[in-house]
Amino acid sequence: MSSRNRLLILTLALVGLAVASASAYVHHKVLTDASYISPCDINEKFNCTQVYLSQYGSVKGIPVALGGVAWFGLIALIAWFADTSGDAKSHVAGAYVFALSTVALAGILSLAYASFFILKTYCVLCMATYVCVISIFVLSGMSSNASMMSLPGRLVADLRKALGQPARMVAALVYLIAVGSAVVMFPSASSAGPARTSAPPPKLETSAQTTPSQDPKVQFEEWWNAQPRIETGVPLNGAKVVIVKFSDFQCPGCKQTWLMYRDIIAKYSATPDVRYVMKDFPLNTACNVSIGGTIHPVACEASVAFRAAEAVGKGHEMEQWIFDNQATLTAASIKAAANRIAGITNLDAEATRRLTAIKKDTADGGALQVQSTPTYFINGVRLPTNTWLNPEYFELAIQLELKRVK
Repeated sequence: MSSRNRLLILTLALVGLAVASASAYVHHKVLTDASYISPCDINEKFNCTQVYLSQYGSVKGIPVALGGVAWFGLIALIAWFADTSGDAKSHVAGAYVFALSTVALAGILSLAYASFFILKTYCVLCMATYVCVISIFVLSGMSSNASMMSLPGRLVADLRKALGQPARMVAALVYLIAVGSAVVMFPSASSAGPARTSAPPPKLETSAQTTPSQDPKVQFEEWWNAQPRIETGVPLNGAKVVIVKFSDFQCPGCKQTWLMYRDIIAKYSATPDVRYVMKDFPLNTACNVSIGGTIHPVACEASVAFRAAEAVGKGHEMEQWIFDNQATLTAASIKAAANRIAGITNLDAEATRRLTAIKKDTADGGALQVQSTPTYFINGVRLPTNTWLNPEYFELAIQLELKRVK
């Protein structure tokens, strides 16, 4: 490896390390802070959050960005300590970098394919690392003097020689400790955020044998006060209570809870003390990369139609029609209803305008570990999703929050 190529590879590795570290930071913030908006979320197409929260953003629970940090860090170490003196034929650093770059090139090509052709969403930070990897691959290929086939046989001896110097040994230990700590401390998609609930809610039942200490409403209050609270990223905007619902218009449970809670929500959200926010979480990968597969084929179209209708003051009517016709929804029927109810003649054009906001909602849901619909939060308390609170419980929760924040 020539001194010039060594310097270029080192520079590219340090740039790649910085970009991969930034990617890891953004991924961490997305998982742990629902209010965080990545600076590289430019629009619907160029959106790092969508890529990070997809099934391609992590491997076995470890973020791909951390793999980038580890790889670029290793390349930087090799380039930093590479021996460029003496006979060029004795230089093996270039061969090792080329071997590692070949593996990395295969990895980024598969990730790029997933991003460009499956998700159809581009991550600016990811693409910057792709450029660094490809450049290092080309430069190391030009600098490789040793036979690739000889590397496995000489690896142990080369490691022993390299680590024989104290400075290299210390650098290697620092590298291993840093990478290991990052992997251990990084929150996985399944563990980020607090648990949904600490215990199932008690049943609201009354009987002649019930004593004051057994009052089910008192039991519920004790249960409610014990629940963890998380930051949903939805501001109160002057209210005392904010109710957030992640919903899918093709989800039967979303329709059921809409019927169960709509009068209660209408009653309280009519006052300045309670704010209700519905967020889209269609179980469809066309607009939601936080899920593994599509369950509801026209959920994205339904969300677009609702948002477009809401913009012209026909949101309630559109929502009513969608739920009334949930079992027979098709893309064509949604377009026809949007035209009839809200005068929307080109729903495809509306999709172009609305999908960015819908994908932002799904990213928020991914950050909050929403895994099913409907998922409700009341002042940051996640309601049980394995069973729905009956309306009496739901209203009681709102009342308890109004009382708590006085």
